[in-house]
Amino acid sequence: MKQMNKKPKQAPTLKTHLKSGDTVKPQKSGSVGTEPPYARWILIAVILTVTLMAFYPSLQNGLLKTWDDQAYVTRNELVKSISPGNIVKIFKEDKGLYANYHPLTTLSLAINYHISKEDPFGYHFTNLLLHLLNTLLVFIFIYLLTKKNLLIAGVSSLLFGLSPVHVESVAWISERKDVLYAFFFLASLISYQHFFKKQDWKFYILSILLFLCSLLSKAMAASLPLVLILIDYLEKRRWSWKFLTDKIPFFLLAILLGIYAITIQAEGNAMGAVTFPLGMRIFHACYGFSAYILKILIPTGLSAFYPYPYPLINSAWVTNDTPAIFYLTFILTVAIFCFSIYCIISNRKNLEIPGFGLLFYAVTIALVLQFLPVGRAIMADRYAYIPSIGIFSHAGTDHGMEK
Repeated sequence: MKQMNKKPKQAPTLKTHLKSGDTVKPQKSGSVGTEPPYARWILIAVILTVTLMAFYPSLQNGLLKTWDDQAYVTRNELVKSISPGNIVKIFKEDKGLYANYHPLTTLSLAINYHISKEDPFGYHFTNLLLHLLNTLLVFIFIYLLTKKNLLIAGVSSLLFGLSPVHVESVAWISERKDVLYAFFFLASLISYQHFFKKQDWKFYILSILLFLCSLLSKAMAASLPLVLILIDYLEKRRWSWKFLTDKIPFFLLAILLGIYAITIQAEGNAMGAVTFPLGMRIFHACYGFSAYILKILIPTGLSAFYPYPYPLINSAWVTNDTPAIFYLTFILTVAIFCFSIYCIISNRKNLEIPGFGLLFYAVTIALVLQFLPVGRAIMADRYAYIPSIGIFSHAGTDHGMEK
């Protein structure tokens, strides 16, 4: 009878587990830790499938007979053999190909030639495969960067995979150097992220080796050490001597290969063909800085060639009048730079990713803004391949990051 008079125990409620003053924060949609374990694999599969479908028509393209494909493949003796002697010759080529030094790119084309000779399918398939791998690496990079935020990583990698600005890099055989250097570039950043998290030096060594491979695929990879500093900023790493010393090998490689690349371009007359005064070069750099962002966000009016907006007389640009657009883009560039600095120093969590993204874009696009003129084009879609990641990383931040 005594047992029947006892009150049944109530199930524990949320209040019984909260101390005075504790609060419960509701989980936001897309926030970290709310998705099931298999969600990211499904999302990755969808993103790669959609990207494959978008770029599948490129597999039907041929070799361009009036552009660089002849020099890079059909008339390039360096790709006709993968014998040890020829591989050594590829890496010792001192004049470069089209005044560029990218031996790993040439070696990859040589492997394609060994397998399928001049059948274009194999070359295009390799380019597309590398683009798919790069899309996957963008997902992993942003996923780790945002503390496993599925929304930001998913949207950023999807935009990267589908961007029309990347058609030139993926669908043009000669631009193998873009997708190849990007593969090693992103893999190096991810290895560095693992080194930072785990302090495992084998990831650090791997990151350096991958960076070297990226430089040997395209000299534009030289901006990677600056991206490492941005990663340290986002991870709130304390400034110290160690902060700088572990970047020294990266900077040394970037400087040495960068100087070599500039020397080859100068000897190949790629830089001497166009000269502008300092003030005009600053305008050109600001124009490119703003125009690339516009092309990435609103990919219309894309072209294989963007000439300088001046009359060309007797193989020389006539720069008597400065186009009004140059003044506008100069102001816009300064405004974007100031906003980036504000994002960094404001210490507001919802501005961390936008600040990182803009500075990522800035440091990776800086080398191709024609401050040192190369060729007769003021910009090229292919140069936006890696820098676009910084712009796309903004996607989903309003809903995926806590304010």
